Amino acid sequence: MIILDPQAEKTLEPSEAREAEAIVVGGILGDHPPRGRTWKLLTRYAVQAGMKPRNIGSKQFSIDGAVYVALQITRGKRLEDIDVIESPRIEVEREDGVIHEIVLPFAYPKVDGRPLLAPGLRDLLLGGLSYEEYMLMKKSKQNREQGL
Repeated sequence: MIILDPQAEKTLEPSEAREAEAIVVGGILGDHPPRGRTWKLLTRYAVQAGMKPRNIGSKQFSIDGAVYVALQITRGKRLEDIDVIESPRIEVEREDGVIHEIVLPFAYPKVDGRPLLAPGLRDLLLGGLSYEEYMLMKKSKQNREQGL
C-alpha cells in the first residue's frame, strides 16, 4: 500500500503505482501554506504499519486533483508529464450579473487547458456555501418548485 504525502521523500512512479494494492489519497487539507499535518497525524503511523509514503510533487492538491494525478500515474504517466495549474483563479457570475474571482489555494490538474474541478464546485463557490448548506438550499428550492 502507498500513502500520498507531499512531505514524502520519494515520488510516486508508474510501475510502483500499478503494483500497489491501494493508494491512500486524502491527507489533512485546509492550511495554506501547509503545515505538514498529514505526515504528523497520518503518514508516520502508516509507515509503521508498512505503507510506503510517496509524493506527487511538493504542491498541495485538492483531494479530487490528487486522485486524478495518482490515476494518471497508475496509467503510466510520469508526474512531470502531467500539466498542473497552481492557485487557479475561477470566475463565477451571480444571478444579478456580478462577477467574482476566487483564487483556489491548491494545485489542480490541467485538462483541456483548464483546471480540473470537481462537479458542482463552481456552484458551491458562487454560493459561498459549504456542501451541506448547498445541498439543503438546492433541496429546499426543488421542494418550493414542486409546491411542497
